[in-house]
Amino acid sequence: MNSSPHFPPTDRDFQVYQRVVLEAATTRQTAADFSLSQTRIRQIVLRVSQWLAESLPGRTDATDAAYLHLAQHVAADRLQHIFGQAMRDWRATSE
Repeated sequence: MNSSPHFPPTDRDFQVYQRVVLEAATTRQTAADFSLSQTRIRQIVLRVSQWLAESLPGRTDATDAAYLHLAQHVAADRLQHIFGQAMRDWRATSE
């Protein structure tokens, strides 16, 4: 990893990260939603990923271990998002 960001990501940065990484939106869709370029969206996602990898508790500073820990959290968040979406869709069709 490069040097640590001096400040944590902003709320908007986390929203961009959530849309691209957790909700699997395209960078094109996300760029349009936030009035940013696709390049800027990719930069934000990378910055938030790096910040999360460095900030997650209970791991060493080793890059590979930090990213593995981050991947576990991302996978859990994605599953939670998919489950929530499936439950909303199921409830909508059963009414």
